[in-house]
Amino acid sequence: MKIRAAIIIVTLLATSSASALRVMPRPTTTLTRALACDGAAPELVLNAIETLGKPDTNAGDYILEKPLILFGLPVTHVTVTDSAGESGPTYIAKFPDVDINEVVAAARLTLRAGGYMRDTDDGRLSIDIFDRVVVGLSCTPRMRRADSPIHMMTGWLQSR
Repeated sequence: MKIRAAIIIVTLLATSSASALRVMPRPTTTLTRALACDGAAPELVLNAIETLGKPDTNAGDYILEKPLILFGLPVTHVTVTDSAGESGPTYIAKFPDVDINEVVAAARLTLRAGGYMRDTDDGRLSIDIFDRVVVGLSCTPRMRRADSPIHMMTGWLQSR
């Protein structure tokens, strides 16, 4: 009887531990998914950015303590913008020392009216140049419901 109880307890602990791991992904995984438009929850993204980086001089800009690899290329800076509350937060991965053509190829972007972009199940990736030299890959997530966490994001950005 004691052995059966011990097996049940171990099974329950293993199951609850596995569930906890699925609920709280690693910060690098969360941020990588957000930057790739792969469905990361905004409230987890904010925590991941605070864990992996430190604020830069402009609101919403962060310097990563260690480069994050996105589509095989190193990201050293991240920007989070509110997009005026309409479509939710936009996440921008910045590649200071990478050519725009490398990012276009790595992220599998295609040329369309308006520039290079790719739609994902969770949003749209698009490319831009910042300060005339820094390549940025933006992810604008799709809104799935009216009660999105954008209000939390707006408050978080304003508190910085």
